[in-house]
Amino acid sequence: VNDAIERLSLYAGAGAPIDESAVRECVARVRMEDIWSLVDAIGRRDLGASLRLLADVYDPRDRGLPLVGALAWSFRQLFRLKLALAAGSRPDEAARKAGIFQVSKVRELTQRAERLSEAEMERWLVVLAATDRELKSSRRPADATLESMILQLGQGGKTKQNQAPRN
Repeated sequence: VNDAIERLSLYAGAGAPIDESAVRECVARVRMEDIWSLVDAIGRRDLGASLRLLADVYDPRDRGLPLVGALAWSFRQLFRLKLALAAGSRPDEAARKAGIFQVSKVRELTQRAERLSEAEMERWLVVLAATDRELKSSRRPADATLESMILQLGQGGKTKQNQAPRN
């Protein structure tokens, strides 16, 4: 809810009223199951699956803004979970601190968070912020911007799972 309010405030502008058309434009229904599948594919560096999932969830009517918002929300949850686990919290406590209240998701999200480094998660948030800015200010086609985002998210740092041992 806070994310939606923030997006609406940014969309409408300082002091402007938030009307029904702004809500329709900024707050779309994005299935979180699909978002988590996309997060998984990106984390595995599976470019083919990531691009297929992007094509499934992208709605050209909203230029991908709700999708980027949902991805940012998901990544922030994972990052908060990662930080709470690193601080010594038990998985259930860490999940609560991260705002994850579905007991059935705690183990799955804990495993996802453990596979990614903090630096990689920070990089993802930077890429998402840049994508959000580009979608709002660029004339570049939204689908091209989103595909570029997927490529940027899928490259770079390595997950803990695929890091080479150091000698």
